[in-house]
Amino acid sequence: METVIKRDGSKKPWDNGKIKDQLTLAYTGTNENQLELEAKLTLNFKNNMKTSDIQELLVSVATSMVDSEHPDMSLVAGRLSMYQLHRQVYKNTKFDYNQFDEYIKYATRTNHYRKDVAQGFSDDDIQRLMKSFNPKFDFEMNIAQVLSLKSKYILKNQRGVIEYPQFSDMASSMILGGIEDDKDRFGATKEYFFMLQHMLISLATPFKANLRREDGNTGSCFILPTADNIEDIIKGWGDMAQISKAGGGIGVYLGNLRPEGAHSDNIPNANNITRWAKIINDIAVAVNQRGIRKGAITPALDWWHTDIHSFIEIKAETAGDLREKCFDLFPQIVVDAYFVDAVLENREVYLFDSYEVIKKTGIKVTTLIDDELYKAQTLIQGMCADGKIQNCKLIKAKDLWKEALRIWIETGDFYITHKDNLNLCNYLKGEDLIANSANLCTESFSVTKSATEWTQTYKDGKVTTESNGLTHSCSLLSINVGLIVNDPQDKLLKRVCYASVDIMDASIETGTMPVAEAKNSAEMLRNVGIGVLGTGDWLAYNKLSYEKPDDLNELEKLYEKIAWYCYERSIQLAEKKGAYPMFDKANYDTMFGKPVAQLNKESLNGFDWVQMSNNIKEKGIRNFLLLATAPNTSSGILMGATASWQPPHNKLNYQTLADISVPILPRYIKSRYWYYKGKFQYGAHDMVNVATRIQKWTDTGVSMEININPDLTSIKLISDAILKGFKEKKLKAVYYSLTIDGKKGDGCTDCAN
Repeated sequence: METVIKRDGSKKPWDNGKIKDQLTLAYTGTNENQLELEAKLTLNFKNNMKTSDIQELLVSVATSMVDSEHPDMSLVAGRLSMYQLHRQVYKNTKFDYNQFDEYIKYATRTNHYRKDVAQGFSDDDIQRLMKSFNPKFDFEMNIAQVLSLKSKYILKNQRGVIEYPQFSDMASSMILGGIEDDKDRFGATKEYFFMLQHMLISLATPFKANLRREDGNTGSCFILPTADNIEDIIKGWGDMAQISKAGGGIGVYLGNLRPEGAHSDNIPNANNITRWAKIINDIAVAVNQRGIRKGAITPALDWWHTDIHSFIEIKAETAGDLREKCFDLFPQIVVDAYFVDAVLENREVYLFDSYEVIKKTGIKVTTLIDDELYKAQTLIQGMCADGKIQNCKLIKAKDLWKEALRIWIETGDFYITHKDNLNLCNYLKGEDLIANSANLCTESFSVTKSATEWTQTYKDGKVTTESNGLTHSCSLLSINVGLIVNDPQDKLLKRVCYASVDIMDASIETGTMPVAEAKNSAEMLRNVGIGVLGTGDWLAYNKLSYEKPDDLNELEKLYEKIAWYCYERSIQLAEKKGAYPMFDKANYDTMFGKPVAQLNKESLNGFDWVQMSNNIKEKGIRNFLLLATAPNTSSGILMGATASWQPPHNKLNYQTLADISVPILPRYIKSRYWYYKGKFQYGAHDMVNVATRIQKWTDTGVSMEININPDLTSIKLISDAILKGFKEKKLKAVYYSLTIDGKKGDGCTDCAN
């Protein structure tokens, strides 16, 4: 008789009935044939197998059977894997789902949960909250969702996983809701948990992974300004290390640093910008993000900087000195209206040394935007032509633009941002506070200020800093619009938007920031980033495409509604809790980069943005900036949704999770098969146009990943679309590019619409 080895080492006869019972539950409600998996399992079974190995085999065989014709097998595999996860949690903790009250004590005692997780909640409150648990929800996740959860989000110790999925969400909800008054605390917590439990809201990876941890950073995005002195440069290195250690992605603006050959201490010996970038590269490698992800930093440099050519090439293997390469960075070139005009008009321009410009004119070009920047550029260009600026170089603007595009396409992860457009929703323009560059994923940015005064003390392994600087900081979440369908009165959409603003605003009080300047920014501006995922699912469910003008109008309506409801809720919070501290210095006569009267004319929903502006002026608004469309590469998998605003990669794609190649299928693949098209089946220039529609109602940025199929587009079409978007102030940044060889047929999986 064939036997199996139990977890305690004892041998028992093979019991096919237990396997059948588990498979019956896994196959419930699907259209798949259970006997097919049983047959494959029998072929792979070996005598004296461990029961844990049998469970792994069940998951592995089920996963191997997933394809576009058998999408339910992904759910079957997910259920089998979730069953395994539940057993592991119980084995490692001895707690069931109905023991959350006791689990909190265990998790805080072992320092897995922060000490204030249940602060303000009575035992009766916790018992009432526990009634919201429904373990059945865990078993509606597909295999990719379960493995993503296990690898990045669920708590572990040396033995393995120690937390049920809904325990994680409830702990986070209690922390967020715990800051409310006694009369609101329970209701807020229950509402937040509902949103997370039903996957209507997706918390960004650092937020979801860290909030319930002691000193857990919840910020996703940080941008550091760098001043032109060695003290600030060195302090910035330490700040970058602290942020990366805490799990944040980093943008660092280098435009203030003087170029190679500029005078430093009266000696013309300043280093090329790539030398500083090299140190930043090493920080990204040496300091990872809590062991979850490797460090990630985007250094940014303006187009006019005389070191721009060597900076552009720091990741290119085909040009430049290999010793100067920074293969672990994501370089970002910052353009402006003057440069875009020069490219469109095929003019020559001068690269120049801003340090010399300051010495001779007093103009600090890095602090200017819009008309003031354009006028300053015109003046500086004339001085260079007249020989009044010595350290300058004459180039053709179009040549630099072509070089930037070439590197963008060659390396894939080269960013292009438009400085003037980054500040379209900068309501503090008159306060000499501007955004100079974008964050790591180009969706979140805000005003920054280099510290001119700071003190640091080190005691008991902790650094305490007091500073007058501002480092942009922002936590992120995304609304899963793929699940908000059949909602004609927008009741659910409005509810989710309101909850999103509440959660994000609460995160400012409940989260921690890794550096003092980021805390300053969070407290003074209260920036939050509410994005969208599942757009591809929403379009497919509603039988819409990314191409037809009428369909894009419907998409634009959706994004405007989200903007409207989020701003509306932030005003309500300001009435209740107060506006952000710098609100009295802000100007809301323009919103989303346009006079509010113009927004009324362009609103496809007929919204009254003039009245919205008046409400803000009268009542205040809680958050300086609210909207950011993130890439959702990781969280999209966890939510079982198409990432961000993008189409699916293909109808069937594979991702490596927990060292396993896992199939990824769109949510509505069974009922809307023909309404899904893969990324490479769309022209890249068409997707740029879609991004401009979304950007119209996004006050910060859109992570604009562009997938290039040479059979459907050309570099000229893409270039023209980007330049048009920049020129018309509809586009702020260009994110990743991914290119395939269209001749191999990789861009088409079937004859979908």
